[in-house]
Amino acid sequence: MQRTTGYALMTAALFLAGCGGAGTFAPHPANQIGTASVGRHYNSVADGVAAGAIKPVCGPVGPGRARCTAYVVVQDGAATAAQQRAVASHGSPPAGFGPADLQSAYGLASAAKSKGSNTLIAVVDAYDTPQAERDLAVYRDKYGLPPCTTANHCFRKVNQNGKSGPLPPAPPPGFEGWQLETALDLEMVSANCPKCSVLLVESNDDFMNNLGPAVNAAASFAPAAISNSYVSQESPADPGPVANGGLLAYYVHPNIAVVAGSGDFSYMTTPAWDGFEWIIPGALIPAAFPSVVAVGGTELSQDRSAARGWTETVWGATGSGCSAFEPMPSWQRAEPSCVGSFSDGQRHTWTFPSRVYGDVAYAADNVAEYDSSGVYGPPGWHVLAGTSIGSPAIAAIYGLAGYGPDGNRNSDDGDFPAQKLYASRHSLFDITAGFNGTCTAAYLCNAGSGYDGPSGNGSPNGLGAF
Repeated sequence: MQRTTGYALMTAALFLAGCGGAGTFAPHPANQIGTASVGRHYNSVADGVAAGAIKPVCGPVGPGRARCTAYVVVQDGAATAAQQRAVASHGSPPAGFGPADLQSAYGLASAAKSKGSNTLIAVVDAYDTPQAERDLAVYRDKYGLPPCTTANHCFRKVNQNGKSGPLPPAPPPGFEGWQLETALDLEMVSANCPKCSVLLVESNDDFMNNLGPAVNAAASFAPAAISNSYVSQESPADPGPVANGGLLAYYVHPNIAVVAGSGDFSYMTTPAWDGFEWIIPGALIPAAFPSVVAVGGTELSQDRSAARGWTETVWGATGSGCSAFEPMPSWQRAEPSCVGSFSDGQRHTWTFPSRVYGDVAYAADNVAEYDSSGVYGPPGWHVLAGTSIGSPAIAAIYGLAGYGPDGNRNSDDGDFPAQKLYASRHSLFDITAGFNGTCTAAYLCNAGSGYDGPSGNGSPNGLGAF
């Protein structure tokens, strides 16, 4: 495996100097029957919105702010109402994949029954969701999962300072989608790790300089993993000290799996219409940070003819790309078209091979979710899409695998868990079909054998890669 230059790693360490105890980026050398797919296949967010297949949960935001990466799958209103009544009155399963489906698809059923006790998974979201615990209770009860409440010390909600109060305000008009995002995050943790405890950390708003401190607060509780289902545009300031506007330091927590979705705007240079405006993205953070496990999205379908019983292709809207400012970690190989730079503010600029993302993949469509916010139609069950599904789901898998400050790690992956994904590809399902845009180096936006940008090293096949 090709490694980054010593100078690039030295530069990464210098980036974090003086960042207030967030650590230094200096990684060790890498040594049931599934619900039928609803069958929507589109190559980008633009296609999905134009076809009336999906609707963004969160709208556009300005510089310095984050956007959640979930989408409601649009269904016929009469059919939706009838299905809601059937679920409520007759015990019918909700539309979309539930815990048994996801555990089956990713080889987690046995682990989910026996592992995760005394393990904490943290979820970071913006604004307050007052009904979060109640909605989680409905979801877990519907699927026969054990209760996870404040009373039994399984569920806890805190503000961005790690305190139980005061909690942030509820989202203002136009930002209510964060409540649906929060419900999805908590439920996806529960789907894969029913025995895990869950910590919800709510930032004051959707600005990255508040979400970042919320990640630090989450880390102070020593969870196995921290999930971040949102994206923001990367900036030249990101690798620098927090005092100078840097954001990377908030996402460096050795021995904790910091996980983030890769975004939903396809390959980083592919323009995308999100239903509100044209987005012409560069690399997206926190996924582009070398210290983060970046989760791409797939289309998961039941397939009785496949040995696994399931098939996966790249979800066309999933994000991938390479950073303009973050150095390549030691466990990745250099890509000539991916070059980063750093300026020290004194007319000195260095260039180096840059970080490529994603690292791993997970289903990004056709997942059941319950929330009572009423943001999209009547309160009840919805089918969701987006890489927001994968971030909490992968965080939960790290919990099942025993990762975390008190968990079992070897010397190679103790500081930054993403590197084990590159060394343990045999424990992942290789995603070899699908694409998410147009790129110079084909593997950055086209699935293929081995590593590729949209699906990383593949999707979970049990716990071996975690």
